[in-house]
Amino acid sequence: MTWPDAPKETVMSIGVRGNCSVMIPSLNLVVVAANADWGAFEPGKAESVLNLRLKLIAAAGTPHFSSAR
Repeated sequence: MTWPDAPKETVMSIGVRGNCSVMIPSLNLVVVAANADWGAFEPGKAESVLNLRLKLIAAAGTPHFSSAR
């Protein structure tokens, strides 16, 4: 898996100078970034900056339900 901590259907376009987009269909989430720091492309490495960024994006887009009402 290219990004071990991202949902398996994650799709990413990687452009020059950090211009990228990430799509995670299961979360109805699209992120577009200009001049972002995504780190080096290191497929399969959980500790890679790119994987860690995608992990944070997925966590931010995941609905969290509170049991307190």
